[in-house]
Amino acid sequence: MVYLAALLIFLVLARLDWAVAVALVRATPGPDPTAVPGYRWVRRLAVATVAVTGLVPFPLGLLAAVVFWAAAVFGWLELPTRRAWVLVALLAAGELVWRFLVLWVLAAKG
Repeated sequence: MVYLAALLIFLVLARLDWAVAVALVRATPGPDPTAVPGYRWVRRLAVATVAVTGLVPFPLGLLAAVVFWAAAVFGWLELPTRRAWVLVALLAAGELVWRFLVLWVLAAKG
């Protein structure tokens, strides 16, 4: 039951990470990542796989999450290379922030 609750928390955090990163990319001039056919499918798949990496311990889980974010962005979103790197960097930064936040909360609790 604890793992299910943790997975739901990680799912919300990964979805929030994706939403903020895509909103920041959309605010800059260039192609819109949400205009790609199948965008919703890519978003759901990326968020779900990254949420599962939340259960992996810190350094390896972060690395796996960034690899999954990059695979989704470069593999399916068809963005120009520079714009894709910006999106991956924003996703990785958000991932790092929420993982440190989770570690901080766990350290404060116990």
